[in-house]
Amino acid sequence: HKELRFVFFALPAINAHTAIAIATWWNNRKKSIIHRLWITGCLAGLFLSLLATGVFAAAAHSNYPTGEAIAHLNTQYGDESHKSVHIDVYSSMNGLTRFQKLHCNNWSYDKSPLFYNS
Repeated sequence: HKELRFVFFALPAINAHTAIAIATWWNNRKKSIIHRLWITGCLAGLFLSLLATGVFAAAAHSNYPTGEAIAHLNTQYGDESHKSVHIDVYSSMNGLTRFQKLHCNNWSYDKSPLFYNS
């Protein structure tokens, strides 16, 4: 994944060249059956890309069980004045973010490995 950060700088140039090619095919779509096929393929690719984005977003949403657990904790016990919540290593690695810690003012979130119930 470290090499992917270098690819991101090339994406605008690739998108610009692709947009120019598709615009050329769109403008010439009535001249040739080949241009119509290319445009149909581009539209099909766009639709499939949007469909895959939706499927992958739904899969990513259910991929982090800790996020669902902390959301349930916040809705179930959100009205209580003070709670101490221990966050273990597995939970930290599987979807618990600082944005889900809704009650930071009156709840304490502890990530220390030595957690004692007081």
